Amino acid sequence: MRVVNFSISGREISFDEMERGGVFGELAALDGMPRSGAMVALNDTLVATISPDTFLNLLRDYPDLAIGVMQELAKIVRASTERIMDLSTLGALNRVHSEILREARACRRRCQHRPHLADTGSCRYRGPGQHDPRDGRPRAE
Repeated sequence: MRVVNFSISGREISFDEMERGGVFGELAALDGMPRSGAMVALNDTLVATISPDTFLNLLRDYPDLAIGVMQELAKIVRASTERIMDLSTLGALNRVHSEILREARACRRRCQHRPHLADTGSCRYRGPGQHDPRDGRPRAE
């Protein structure tokens, strides 16, 4: 799944790609506002839903789950802050360099969970959406 938003002109902006088992919509469930992004399925996808009330009750009843959700939201805030700082302080070429490094680090994190990729050097960044979300392998050209 890809997390996207759309500019006023209708241009799709890709924010992130979600791994199998990912969660989305938690902000809307927490604050009652519309979702801040859209999801685009990259492959056949099975999605389960729960109501905001059920989600909030789960957070109340399972503190470890609540902490996990807060940790994921904290990652989003930190990543957003880093990107805002890059956009505000770096020149265009340095922003490109920063984005390439960010994507390479994300690729490495994905491969760390898949030893068959990390150990062989098979995981190479090929652009957003270029890894098969089922196994993390680079898609064929």
